[in-house]
Amino acid sequence: MKYNFKTLVLLVIVVKSQILIAQDIHINGAIMDCSCFGSNDGSIYINVMGGTLPYTFHWSTADGSGITQGSSNQYDLSGGSYSVIVTDYNSYSISETYTINEPSDIVINSIIQDESCIGCQDGSISVEVDGGTGIYQMIWAGPLPLSGNINTELVSGEYYLYVRDENMCSKEVILTVETRIPTKISSQERDINFKVYPNPVTTKLNVVNNKENLDVFVELFNMAGTKLETRSQIGESCSFDMAGYKNGTYLVKIILKDNSYIYKIVKK
Repeated sequence: MKYNFKTLVLLVIVVKSQILIAQDIHINGAIMDCSCFGSNDGSIYINVMGGTLPYTFHWSTADGSGITQGSSNQYDLSGGSYSVIVTDYNSYSISETYTINEPSDIVINSIIQDESCIGCQDGSISVEVDGGTGIYQMIWAGPLPLSGNINTELVSGEYYLYVRDENMCSKEVILTVETRIPTKISSQERDINFKVYPNPVTTKLNVVNNKENLDVFVELFNMAGTKLETRSQIGESCSFDMAGYKNGTYLVKIILKDNSYIYKIVKK
């Protein structure tokens, strides 16, 4: 094939034009990070300039999720690194990589001091919150009203804590204050035996001891620390009518002089 001067000039112009087109493809990108740890609300917006329309878009990620293949803009993405290859009509390509960040997870650390005895109301909960974004809002619920990071003079029971940060990200946890139950009778009272039966109980709950004329107070509590009934046991036995109580766990506290003993019973 022979080329004349005009043909060669035209080919040079075409080739030079294509080279300029390839060099003139540019990508401008904008990123919206995820609002919460583990959320899928990140976005990538790109604007392609130069080249020859139409463009094709190929996205890839090694540690993210939510890609819509073939789309220029990407929505509902998780945190991670995302790469895009943009190719124009003449098969010229350009690539770019974007990183979507996410806040650290909200972490609630707690220190719990159990109630020393039923009704003593000397339990406590201290919490420390890390992660998330900005200032935290703390909402408590439980047997007693709570607020802030440190709460004292608590009865036994379950306390619910809901933490929310400035991005409306949240974490919730249930913290349980228990009652310390003695497992051994003191040396002064070793010859006194108490029996709480039947357990589980349906109707009548009996509390008996092996001594006559023993001055004993017996109290019945629910697991929230509320005193339900009191008996003065002057003699060997007393009882509680459990028929009207809901099924669940209860505590019987036996008070003898300076000592007290706690038994856990189940109502069925």
